[in-house]
Amino acid sequence: MDTSPRTWPLGSAPAIHATAHPSADERILSCVCDGTSRALFSVLRFTHQMGATAYVPSLWDERVVPLCDVDTPIVSFLWDGSMPNHVAPRLTDVSELVRTIVERLRMNAQELVVAVVLLETLMIRHGPVFQLYSARPLLLATCILARKLTRDADAPTPSCVRALEDHFTALTPELGARIERQLLTYLDWRIPNDPDVYTRHTLSLLREGTPSNKLPPSIVDVPWLV
Repeated sequence: MDTSPRTWPLGSAPAIHATAHPSADERILSCVCDGTSRALFSVLRFTHQMGATAYVPSLWDERVVPLCDVDTPIVSFLWDGSMPNHVAPRLTDVSELVRTIVERLRMNAQELVVAVVLLETLMIRHGPVFQLYSARPLLLATCILARKLTRDADAPTPSCVRALEDHFTALTPELGARIERQLLTYLDWRIPNDPDVYTRHTLSLLREGTPSNKLPPSIVDVPWLV
């Protein structure tokens, strides 16, 4: 298995909450979160409106294997296939999903970029598998895998699952491991390792996630690009 896209210095993820004077890391993470949310929202809107479909394994299909119990307080109806076809998540719903996973897993901006690269690679190889009913399992799996690929310290799947167990109430360590393994199988256990790919995605997500009245963060502040 090609296990690492590149070796980069890593630290614990900064908080995403708005602060009066956010640090460079906090601003970069916030912009990458917003850029990721907009990119995923665009993909979901296309597949939903155009009816684009692809075979999705049962482990990624929340209509078959839901991540939340029936009586969970978490809003799942947008994602589990239980709503009419004309109902789709808003950008704010996608953003909430992205930021919840990022915050619970204590991800940094680099790890989120790696997760987006993995998702895009998956869709290039297997078509529009990122559907409403597969969005949460796939985003979770790519984020867990991204943490493992970019952290010097061990990032075991069970600890990642525990960080989200009160959100995805039907998720168990065994299910999380099976979802992740299915992802690796679909990627042929090969991870993109071209630094230019990660650079392009970083710049694109930063531009997409930067408010229109501000300039994107300086590239010199992005540690894995310098």
